Amino acid sequence: MKKELLYGVGGLIIGSVIAVAVTWAITNNQSTSSQMHNMDATNGKTGDDFDKAYLDTMISHLEMSVDIAKQAGTSAKHDQIKIAAAQLIETQSRQIDAMKAWQMDWGYIINGMNHRQMHH
Repeated sequence: MKKELLYGVGGLIIGSVIAVAVTWAITNNQSTSSQMHNMDATNGKTGDDFDKAYLDTMISHLEMSVDIAKQAGTSAKHDQIKIAAAQLIETQSRQIDAMKAWQMDWGYIINGMNHRQMHH
């Protein structure tokens, strides 16, 4: 029993590392202009302006990770990746929901549009 548990935990760790690595690799293959926009989104901002830009950027990144994890859940060969992807979806979906609630609570959502949508 201990041996199976050890293999299971090891598999979860390896799967999580792989899921993070895949997410990082795909995220870092964005176009240079998109990367610069995301990096500049919070640059030089403070207070509400920083918070709005931070939440917009983080929600976007987390949603991208969830989308990739959903693909892993249906397309990955190894169960460890599928398990890690399911955990990522659960965790990051909660983070997205919390951040969207903060946007609503703090008045950063106006007429169903967030800060980034209003300025593009």
